[in-house]
Amino acid sequence: MKIRREKALAGYLADRGIGYFLPMVRRRQSSAKRERYSLLPLFSGYLFFKADDPGRYRVLDPLQDKFANWTV
Repeated sequence: MKIRREKALAGYLADRGIGYFLPMVRRRQSSAKRERYSLLPLFSGYLFFKADDPGRYRVLDPLQDKFANWTV
């Protein structure tokens, strides 16, 4: 999976009704005028979901073009 695409992949799985686990942490980004907060993945490059072998490949095979560099 490409780095910083965890949220996009989580949305893809959620749209298809597949349960996933993506722990997030709130990070503060301060600038000269204001502070902003972002939700970032706790483990960059990782998203967890549970499926049997056929289910896993059914989910990951269409993602090959959309989310390159994923590992099974």
